[in-house]
Amino acid sequence: MLFWNENAEKDNWSMCGSSRWSNEGDCMTNASSKIPAKILRYFPLKPKLQRMFMCPETAVAMRWHDSE
Repeated sequence: MLFWNENAEKDNWSMCGSSRWSNEGDCMTNASSKIPAKILRYFPLKPKLQRMFMCPETAVAMRWHDSE
C-alpha cells in the first residue's frame, strides 16, 4: 500500500491494520517525530538509458551483442 494521494493522511495499513510508522526511536529526543516503517525509492530507468545511449562510444559498447 502506498501512502500517497487518497491514502496520504492514513496512519494504518488497510489490510492488516499495522502502523505506518516505526516504533523505534529515542525517548530522550522528540518522541512525537514519526519515522516511516518502510521507504519506497524509485529510480526512473528510461531517462538514464537515454543519457547512456547519447554517447556514440557507449551506445556501440552496449549494442555489441546485436551486431555479432
